[in-house]
Amino acid sequence: MILINERPEPADFDHKVRKLGREFLAKVPNPTEQEFKNKAYWRKAFIDLYNAYHGICVYSSSWVPGSGATVDHFLPKARVCSLAYEWSNFRLASMKLNSRKQNFLDVIDPFKIGLDWFWLGFPSMLISPNPALNPIQEKRVSETIARLKFNEDEVLINDRLHWVLEYRDTKITIDDLTRKAPFIAHELQRQNLLDKDKLRSVVKTLSKVETR
Repeated sequence: MILINERPEPADFDHKVRKLGREFLAKVPNPTEQEFKNKAYWRKAFIDLYNAYHGICVYSSSWVPGSGATVDHFLPKARVCSLAYEWSNFRLASMKLNSRKQNFLDVIDPFKIGLDWFWLGFPSMLISPNPALNPIQEKRVSETIARLKFNEDEVLINDRLHWVLEYRDTKITIDDLTRKAPFIAHELQRQNLLDKDKLRSVVKTLSKVETR
């Protein structure tokens, strides 16, 4: 995960989402899950959200297709229903990670994390807290890693490896990698692994990704 800068609210957001949502909440102050589903006006903002964040899931810091992404309410609407229709509470997330986050409150807000709180290991592709973090920060990072199963999900690990191999084997440039997987690009730069020969000496193992 990497710091994400919040994008401005679209000009028509108030008209097509917030006003409708507030009218609904004025009539139904504490909606059930089903009632929210029937008034899911945030879906009207999905394309704006997807384009604003260039298809990057704020949790995996990796590109996802529109069909695999969704609007995440960072503060869950079941807990803070007043923010259910607020752009500032929306995060673009992969469906998988959004489903894992659910209504829990132990995932760090990618809009508010510090620089280099999350580290990526090479060649393991496992994510860990920066050892320089204070105990509170380290706990929050560890809880986020555990909640989203960054190091338990082989698909996520393989996805990270895929982007590294694409760059290592000169199939994409560092600019491409920054657009598609900004966390990985940042970690390669931070760990001085942008040189392809140096990266090859670190990431050698053949994988399913390489032999597709």
